Amino acid sequence: MAKTSLSDQAIFLMGAKTIDTVTFIALGMVLTRLMNQTDYGTYQQVMLVVNTLTVFLPFGLSESIFYFYPKVENQKKFLLQTFLLLNLIGVIGALGTLLFREETARFLSNTRLSHLALIYAYFVVFLTSYQILGPMLLSQGKGKFLAAFNSLFNLAFFASVALPIYSGWSLERTLLVVGVVYLARVGYVLMYILSLPGKIEGLLHWEKIEEQLIYAAPLGLSLLVGIFAKTIDRITISHYFTPAQFAIYDRGALQLPLVTILSYTVGGVLLPRYVEYYQNQQKGELISLWHKSVRSVGLIMIPVFVLCFLLAKNIITFLYTDNYAQSTPVFKIYLLTLILMIPNFGSLLRATKYTKYIFYSSALAFGLGTFFSLILVRLMGTIGPAWGILITSIIVAGYYAYTARKAVEIEWSQLFPWKVLGQIGLISLLTGIICYPLVHVNLPKLAALTLVSLVYGGLYLGFLFFFRMLKKEDKAILKRWLTLQALRPQEKSDD
Repeated sequence: MAKTSLSDQAIFLMGAKTIDTVTFIALGMVLTRLMNQTDYGTYQQVMLVVNTLTVFLPFGLSESIFYFYPKVENQKKFLLQTFLLLNLIGVIGALGTLLFREETARFLSNTRLSHLALIYAYFVVFLTSYQILGPMLLSQGKGKFLAAFNSLFNLAFFASVALPIYSGWSLERTLLVVGVVYLARVGYVLMYILSLPGKIEGLLHWEKIEEQLIYAAPLGLSLLVGIFAKTIDRITISHYFTPAQFAIYDRGALQLPLVTILSYTVGGVLLPRYVEYYQNQQKGELISLWHKSVRSVGLIMIPVFVLCFLLAKNIITFLYTDNYAQSTPVFKIYLLTLILMIPNFGSLLRATKYTKYIFYSSALAFGLGTFFSLILVRLMGTIGPAWGILITSIIVAGYYAYTARKAVEIEWSQLFPWKVLGQIGLISLLTGIICYPLVHVNLPKLAALTLVSLVYGGLYLGFLFFFRMLKKEDKAILKRWLTLQALRPQEKSDD
């Protein structure tokens, strides 16, 4: 299978994650209309528990594939060993889920979770072992295949939840169907690894196990505290309030999906190149590539942020009905935090092996997030934890920037393409000011969203061309995709 160029890998994966986002939002649209807020809140609590566990349980082993895959002699055996170890970790996590199911249900103020744990404990195994797929395929240069596989699964996941609920099935029966889909996905991952060339003798002899664990440990610890830092506001709301109130908050705590799609996809795709430049002491090339990634993400995300902030209430009520209008203030606060996520410092630090700073940043986020959430929830009610997340994000972003500058040994003026980001910000704000009167035009929600988005997008692109903000490579990528050339296999990967 031919490798895909880095820029096209990023776009393919962004396309797949866009499908993921669309199915996630569509699923929320379906469930908020078919389920009452208490049942929907319970479903979201199940996914909160499962996703929280399966992010940190791999303990950095899956991410370490980026660094060690090019180094090991028998790559097939290395991948199979990592996959089996992840399964073992998942089994241990599932047993812990069952052992503490009563305590979890009481802590999250929902006794129904104790019974549901008998089902979703299996999810912990399947999702933990699945974490290997992304790093494995990206290390092999198969971003197009990864995008296609994830897109198909996301559609299957949507069907496994939406169709049973639409048919009137209980939440318990629906989760059983979801478990079957998860199992099928993991089974395919195993078959893929076994189909790779190479021998698998001596599975108990791990070539780089000690070095891999040492590399993964700081990253794993950072994932442990990092996932709690990201979910502490939801956990706080779930602990202090009812499942119905949690459902309202959770719909507002909707991170603008394109930030995660763009920033983390671009960072993941470029990580192998970052590693290459750092190991070869090509500092100039490393910084240049970093600037390009930040510029590319900012070029899209800054205007999208401004547009979504203008349309926040229309977005929430269109997606989840007027019953969730109270989610709008939380959504606006979350939009502010996402601007801070445009630079993916994590990929830069992983490439330089300064993974300890990722842990320190995550620990800082966890500590501050917990402190502010617990204080502000008492002072401000359900909106308090959202403000706590915003304050925490600002402080942590500053620390991340400081550590990234230290790791790469550059000046503050070299850390970002400051001038370009400033120009993008001014153009986005100017476009938003021009479009602001349209937000208050008395139109149906969908019509208002469409009108403002089209006018905003057209004006923004017009300003980019007028001020000559698009580079040759931007136009080349657009041309390659508009003419479908990116869908053809490429032998070389130079961009």
